[in-house]
Amino acid sequence: MNETDKQTPFYSMLHSNASRLQHLADSMPQVVWIADHAGVIRYRNKNGAELFGESTIGAPENLIHPDDLRSSERLWDECVVSGEVFEREHRIRTVSGDYRWFLTRSVPVRGANGEIECWYGTTTDIQHLKDAENEFIEQRERIWQSQKMEAIGRLAGGVAHDFNNLLMIILGECGELVSRSDLDEPTQASIHAIQDAGQRASALTKQLLAFSRRESSLPVTIDLNQSIRDARNLLKRMVGDQTKLEVQLHPAAILVRIDPTQFEQILFNLVANANDAMPSGGTICIRTETVLAEPTPGLQLEPQCLGYACVSIRDHGCGFPQEFAEKMFEPFYTTKQVGQGIGLGLAVVHGIVEQHGGRAHATACEDGAIMQVYLPLASPSLIEQVVPGNNRC
Repeated sequence: MNETDKQTPFYSMLHSNASRLQHLADSMPQVVWIADHAGVIRYRNKNGAELFGESTIGAPENLIHPDDLRSSERLWDECVVSGEVFEREHRIRTVSGDYRWFLTRSVPVRGANGEIECWYGTTTDIQHLKDAENEFIEQRERIWQSQKMEAIGRLAGGVAHDFNNLLMIILGECGELVSRSDLDEPTQASIHAIQDAGQRASALTKQLLAFSRRESSLPVTIDLNQSIRDARNLLKRMVGDQTKLEVQLHPAAILVRIDPTQFEQILFNLVANANDAMPSGGTICIRTETVLAEPTPGLQLEPQCLGYACVSIRDHGCGFPQEFAEKMFEPFYTTKQVGQGIGLGLAVVHGIVEQHGGRAHATACEDGAIMQVYLPLASPSLIEQVVPGNNRC
């Protein structure tokens, strides 16, 4: 085209239309691009240059996530050969270096002879849709988990309630027989064995009832530090001589409203769980502190003007993969070998803590695990003493 042609009205119209189309493409939020008949990108609009950089023209495969690259290339090659519309969700690296989800769609443009001359395409950022989808999936999983816990709780509670009624009869009859003086020693020993087994079974039903929240709760205001001091000797006897028990208590009294018996159950279950994780012995650390209701990964604390009391049980045992942390408090879930536990101890802890408005949390460490219980503080006098804790022993 010579200079004379460029001055004609037709050329001016073409130039004006091309300018309008360029401005239109640059004003669109999507990445607009054109590829040649072989699928090599030759043009991107302004948004494409800002998102992916000018230097990537003609080499989109350098930007696609490695996990998505092969399938995207295979589909693109098939569409180039067949002339079908290309549509694909995949992750693409932006100029910031981050991968984001995009929807890429392209249609072939055919010439008068029916052959593909080029491809017109758009690439749309759908990261917000993927985030919303993931959030929906997580919420659905939480609802499903809650419904599962409720169903198991009802089943366990019903069985435990009926079984406990039978145990009361057995233990009552054993009590009557023990008081008799006309029975020989072997018979007395057998009765005591039945009584001991019945009491252990009764303790198990109490755990099931606590898990299902059908056991009556009588919350009062207690000092967690004093409760731990009172239980310390029993805890030492429970863990045995191979295990050292360290206690690090907050300098001030920590007051919460909870059933004292149920708090002891929380304490004994967590310490027993820590002790089981160290079959060759080791150190268990019990720590108390006051913490603020701050956002913590994997922990949803309700805003409390008084903060929370935190009881941490730290062991140096075999630990567990962090991805299993959310399952640790599920009923009948256990990492122990067959015959070493039925997976109710932590579920009972979770049930009691939730019943009192708190949260239970498990954290995997390089050399063990930390089990934490958060309970709402009950004393206005602690407001000035509430400080973020480091959860270390």
